[in-house]
Amino acid sequence: MNRFDAVRSQALSAPGIIDRSVRRWGHVRFILGFLQMFGAAFSLGLLVFDGITPLALSAVLITGIFTTISILLFRVWKRGGNSSRTGGTNCL
Repeated sequence: MNRFDAVRSQALSAPGIIDRSVRRWGHVRFILGFLQMFGAAFSLGLLVFDGITPLALSAVLITGIFTTISILLFRVWKRGGNSSRTGGTNCL
């Protein structure tokens, strides 16, 4: 076992480490956020340089779908805690 493996196993066994479900949600949030930002930049580039084309509109639609999924998923994920946007209520 090399030094990296020893440090990793020690860190994973330490108290206060985030459990797997929270870590997975973090990965999902990161990927969806990346897709949203990439989609927005790509869509804007297509709209500016090519105008309104079927490809540009498709890119906008797909980016909107990723954004909607992100909003819905993370309102459900935050359901257990207070949300500052809803004034502390946990409603969808």
